[in-house]
Amino acid sequence: LVGPSIDSYQFQVFTEGYAPYMFYLYHQLYDENGRPIEGAYADINNDGQVNTDDRYRCHSPAPDYIMGLSTSLQYGKWTLSTSLRANIGNYVYNGMQMNTGAFGTMSYNDFQLNNLSSSYLETGFQTRQHLSDYYLENASFLKMEPDAGLQLRQGGRPVQPQRHGHGSERIHHHRLFGRRPRSARGHGQFVLSASYNLFNRFGYRILKIRKQ
Repeated sequence: LVGPSIDSYQFQVFTEGYAPYMFYLYHQLYDENGRPIEGAYADINNDGQVNTDDRYRCHSPAPDYIMGLSTSLQYGKWTLSTSLRANIGNYVYNGMQMNTGAFGTMSYNDFQLNNLSSSYLETGFQTRQHLSDYYLENASFLKMEPDAGLQLRQGGRPVQPQRHGHGSERIHHHRLFGRRPRSARGHGQFVLSASYNLFNRFGYRILKIRKQ
C-alpha cells in the first residue's frame, strides 16, 4: 500500500502489471433507490464474507490523455489569445467528502467547529467509510486561460505600456465538484481557486482578482 492516508487507511497500491498508484478499495453496494448502503460492500472473490481480500484495483490518478491548444488573433489595436489544456481519464479519491461526510464527524466545542460535507445528504452515513469506492471520482478537466492586449497609440505610434488582461478559469470539470482537478497521486483535499490578473507591458501586475 502506498500514498496518503486518513486515520491510517491508505487508498492506493503498487502492483506489478498494473498502473502505479491504482486505487485499492471496496466496491460500494446500493439500495433500490441508488443510495449507498453504509458498511455494505461487494464480495469480490465470492467466498461468502467481506474482508481485505475483497478490495480491488480500480482506475488511476494518471490521465489517459494530456492535451493542449493555444491560439491568437490580432485585430487593429487588440490582441486576443487563449490556451486550453486538458487531462482526460484521471481519477481522484475525494478525501474531503469522505472525511467530513459522516454524521459522526460533526462536532462543536469552544475551540473547534466541524461542519458536515453536503455529501451526507446523499449518503446518510453515520461513520466514515474510509475505503468505499463511492468517493472515487472522475477528475478529467478542461481549463482555459484567456489573454487580451490593447496597444495604446499616440500620433500613429505605439505608446508604452501596452495593457494586458489575463485570466485562468476551469470551464469544465466532470463530476468532481469544488475540488482541485489535479492533485498529487490522486488524493484530493484541496479547494480550486481561479485568479484574474491585469499586467502592463513590462510585466508588472496592476490588478488581481481571486476567487474560490
